Amino acid sequence: MSRKSITFDMGELADVAAAQTNNMLHAHMEKYEPLHAIFDLKPSPKNPRRLSLDRAGVTSEVIKELRIREGEDRAAWEGRLETHLASVTKAGDRENQVVWEELIAMAISIANNDLLLPIVATRDRVIVSGERRWTSSIIAGKSTVKVLLRDVSGSHEVVLRFIENLIRSPLSFSETLMGLRDTVSAMFEKPCGPDMTELDYKVVQSLMGKGVTQSSQYKTFCMLPDDDPVLCAILNGDFPTQHDAYIAAKQRIAALQSGEVEDTTPPSDDGLAATKAPAPATTKEKRAKVASRIPGTEGGKLFLQAIKTMPSLPDDVAAEVDQISSQWAAAPDKARKKMLTGLLNTLFDSLDELDDVESEAGN
Repeated sequence: MSRKSITFDMGELADVAAAQTNNMLHAHMEKYEPLHAIFDLKPSPKNPRRLSLDRAGVTSEVIKELRIREGEDRAAWEGRLETHLASVTKAGDRENQVVWEELIAMAISIANNDLLLPIVATRDRVIVSGERRWTSSIIAGKSTVKVLLRDVSGSHEVVLRFIENLIRSPLSFSETLMGLRDTVSAMFEKPCGPDMTELDYKVVQSLMGKGVTQSSQYKTFCMLPDDDPVLCAILNGDFPTQHDAYIAAKQRIAALQSGEVEDTTPPSDDGLAATKAPAPATTKEKRAKVASRIPGTEGGKLFLQAIKTMPSLPDDVAAEVDQISSQWAAAPDKARKKMLTGLLNTLFDSLDELDDVESEAGN
């Protein structure tokens, strides 16, 4: 209930009354438990970080194995943690190493200073925010933790979990996309897919705080069906850039909406489609040809500088401009033509995204 809905034209007295009433409502919706049993809490399968945690092998068995044992010397416990981290590091996966470095560092800090921030959970004890703190608290040997129990609806829970995780520390691209898809699916009460016409870039922008270009890209990714081969390829990192992934997703959605292809991809044993996605469509799309001469050395440099000043220029286009700029002076005309053609195709594809945004605004 907002303050506006419970106040009248009563000046400062109304402000005080509204504040007190809102505090009472807030207290009714939340319950703080400073000594909540740690094993009564449950991690959520909708946690946006689930992908990286599972990939790093953060299982209940490993967590309990790393937990400090009753009567164990602190130095011995920390030695076991270092041994585990060394084995993860030896495997050579930097992302998995970072996951365990953070969990272990947090566990040692909690063992020394206790848990400072409470874990947020639903009344059913499903964790909304703080699964890594909960995990580290188990490793640190804690039997109770500070918990804030909240009354939240199913859709509100998903949105809150996504935003909390996005704010606290950076999610990977795959984690962000999976969390966003869960969030918009809960908001619109339907699975992600090409028929999610209610979704526009402004909804994504309000959730993520991204610019127009990135919000439009993420909106497009959310319109791919679950287990779609293009979506699986995007989550697996099969595309060289996010822009390439966007072009492939856009064309896939157009094909699904027109009935050219059907979404009949069966999930594999691991829940992902086994079919590999088609190559980014930027190399196959037919384009209208424009005849133009190639600028000279100095003219080309000025032209490239002008492109860099364009507002909302995607990062991959800016990086391509920088690369061409560094090679322009020494490149022969044939190479310059090839580089400039590729750059302009990429640039025009990114401008097409603005057409999508304009179309949404018109609707």
